[in-house]
Amino acid sequence: VSVNVRETMDVVGAFLRSNQYTFTTALDTRGTTTDAYFVSGIPTTVIIGRDGVVKEVLIGLGDGSEQVIIKAVEKALAQPTTTPKTGP
Repeated sequence: VSVNVRETMDVVGAFLRSNQYTFTTALDTRGTTTDAYFVSGIPTTVIIGRDGVVKEVLIGLGDGSEQVIIKAVEKALAQPTTTPKTGP
């Protein structure tokens, strides 16, 4: 899932089509997501584990970024899931 910030649907759609991306993309035309999560750079990649906990935050993009993201996702997926405790 991606969140595109401060762009129109037309611009985002054209970008996704031109790169043949098929993942789900949410639009945040006002930038409230970046404000709420204190995003300081774009792109910001947030790896969330199966347990819903943020495992890693990667800011920026450069040589080797794809492998860094793949390793972070693999590490998050390899971690065991924990069942939240409920009740007393």
